[in-house]
Amino acid sequence: MISFNLKCKRDHVFEGWFQDGAAFEAQIAEKSLSCPVCGSTKVEKSLMAPALSGSKKKSDATPPPMSHKAMEDAGADIVRVSCPDQDSTAALKQIVSQVTVPVVADIHFHYKRAIEAAEAGAACLRINPGNIGSADRVREVVKAAKDHGCSMRIGVNAGSLERDLLEKYGEPCPEAMVESALTHDDVPIAEL
Repeated sequence: MISFNLKCKRDHVFEGWFQDGAAFEAQIAEKSLSCPVCGSTKVEKSLMAPALSGSKKKSDATPPPMSHKAMEDAGADIVRVSCPDQDSTAALKQIVSQVTVPVVADIHFHYKRAIEAAEAGAACLRINPGNIGSADRVREVVKAAKDHGCSMRIGVNAGSLERDLLEKYGEPCPEAMVESALTHDDVPIAEL
């Protein structure tokens, strides 16, 4: 699965999940992809979080030259950085130091990446609890965010559905996403 940030002709921004890039292109060509706000089928990809290298060489984890600063200079109010591995969260500290706008760390699957991103100075952690794992791991992420002054975006999408919900519903669907959200509606902030 692949996620794209999308924007319609009326500038409504939303996220879409696709089997692959070809599936996105096919839906655009068929005009079967529409904005969930206004229904427009004039949809395009919008600015996305640059992925950092996931190679084992620490030197390869450095961000592309000026990419994040260039986003800020182009008028971005927030820079969102994908953090799929330890090298990318290590590079996050450098990115945070290069820009003056808030940096949002988009966390993929491993709760330790969220903790590392908070420690690196991210202004916000973007997580889906279904990808993070157990309630104890979610608690650790919430504690790290609180300890380091990070805000959090907690959400659900087709790519973060728990395996049991995919088995129950057969595929990602609104009902499965609602059930997943309700499972995590008591993220343990109050316990901290």
